[in-house]
Amino acid sequence: MTDEELFDMMDEEKPVQEPDPVSSEKPQTLPEQLVTIGTPACGFLCAVLGVVIAVLLLAIGFWKTLFIFAAGAVGAFIGGVSKKSDWLKHLINKTFPPKH
Repeated sequence: MTDEELFDMMDEEKPVQEPDPVSSEKPQTLPEQLVTIGTPACGFLCAVLGVVIAVLLLAIGFWKTLFIFAAGAVGAFIGGVSKKSDWLKHLINKTFPPKH
C-alpha cells in the first residue's frame, strides 16, 4: 500500500458508533454493582444503609451515632492508607500551603 492510499483511507469519514448504554461488554460482579451508582444492587445497599442510620439515630441519638461513624472513619483510614505520614503531610500542605 502506498502512502497516498493510506492518506485516502484516513480522509474517508466513517460513522462513529456509540456504545450501547444498555448492553455492557462484560457483566459486572456483585461487588462492582454494589458501588456503581444506578444499579439495583447499589440502590438496595443505599436503602439498607439509610435504614441502619435511621435506627441508630432513633435508638442511641445523634451524638453517639456521629461518634460511631467517626470511629469507623478513623478505622478505615488506619486500615486503608498505607503511607499515613505522606498522606498527612500532603493534607497539611494542601490545607496550609507553604509561604514562599
